[in-house]
Amino acid sequence: MQPKVQEVLSDTFSSILREFAYILTERVPDQELGSAPGEMVDVRMTFRGPLQGEFRLLVSPDACREVAANFLGFDEEDDFVNAHLEDGAKELINIVGGNVLGNFDNGSEPYVIGIPSARRFDPGEWEAIRGSREKVVLRGDERLFILFLSISGRPEA
Repeated sequence: MQPKVQEVLSDTFSSILREFAYILTERVPDQELGSAPGEMVDVRMTFRGPLQGEFRLLVSPDACREVAANFLGFDEEDDFVNAHLEDGAKELINIVGGNVLGNFDNGSEPYVIGIPSARRFDPGEWEAIRGSREKVVLRGDERLFILFLSISGRPEA
């Protein structure tokens, strides 16, 4: 990922987490990623337009719970939050995706953004994740947020 694209992704994600979920983040160097961090939710959202690609977010269920609770103004232990745990992460990737793509907008045509989907992360993918250069790793409230942006075409950020 180009350094400018990493910066846009990192800054946008951090700003949105701070503004909507009240979570402050800091960038984590790739070399600090050790063994697989346990259970994680894998959220993905595709887009097409002047550029095509996919946003991806790996996050722990606890982080999903915190994001959902803060988005909704509920306590993290609330039954409603627990029933809609992944929805917070899906909404987060949706907001981030729209804002990041706005930075690449050249005014030619609109983007069509897919519906975010969530699944359980396959730990067998961890080594590929650690070695990927297409990611940004952030830590907020002692929780990891691993973001990916794969694109076809060249962003004008």
